[in-house]
Amino acid sequence: MSDDEEKRLLALPINGEFHSDMNVEDLLAVSPQIVITLTKDTKIESEQKKVGIPFVAASKDTLEEIADSWRLIGKIVGNEKEGNELGDYWDETIKKVTDKTSKINESDKLKVYYAQPDVTKTVGSRTIMASIISLAGGISFMEANPQMESANTSEEIQVSLEQIYQWNPDVIITKTAKGRDEILSKDAWKDIAAVKNKRVYASTKYEMLDRTQSLMGLLWTAKMLYPDKVKIDLNKEVKTFYSKVYLDNNVTNDQINQTN
Repeated sequence: MSDDEEKRLLALPINGEFHSDMNVEDLLAVSPQIVITLTKDTKIESEQKKVGIPFVAASKDTLEEIADSWRLIGKIVGNEKEGNELGDYWDETIKKVTDKTSKINESDKLKVYYAQPDVTKTVGSRTIMASIISLAGGISFMEANPQMESANTSEEIQVSLEQIYQWNPDVIITKTAKGRDEILSKDAWKDIAAVKNKRVYASTKYEMLDRTQSLMGLLWTAKMLYPDKVKIDLNKEVKTFYSKVYLDNNVTNDQINQTN
């Protein structure tokens, strides 16, 4: 991305965040022809009526769905070629991992607890984080405990430490380094298999299990879960990703290893 393009994007107004506090006047001031939001936007119908502009919802509920979202956005903005190329790249990269992880026997799959910043909150089975764990050859907490799940697309499901203990995950992945350090430092967690076996990992900024970086989150997760089975040059893959998706050719190895 050129410096001029970066400056232009940074100068654009921020209009609400995470589907809240949308300012209609600010939105109309930039004269959009269409608004692209996410399927998680529960206010899409009322917002569309209020603004009087077509709204389109792309999906990021599972990692695989993002490929079609790239293709959809390509059609909307009149650049189907690049949208299709990014969608194909997404599918091919997922396949690079699943070609390896799909061969793991069900009995050998690791149980993975994904912890939000509040470490006793996890994610539903139909979330991008859970789909990454599944594609990486793991079993997520709510996938294994569907009777506890009230909203399968929720990214903040409260569970108890007792329930986590009972399930006894082999691996814990935390959204932040602070969450990892909290789990490792508190005696209340010390007898869980993941803690005893030193398999508590904080996801990184450049390969997180959410947002656009989630594709790299899949590579990172698969490599962390099964280092003997998933042989991937993660630094090379991440640099390719940022070059293709963000047009950024300046990502360093040190950045790639930074946690949130």
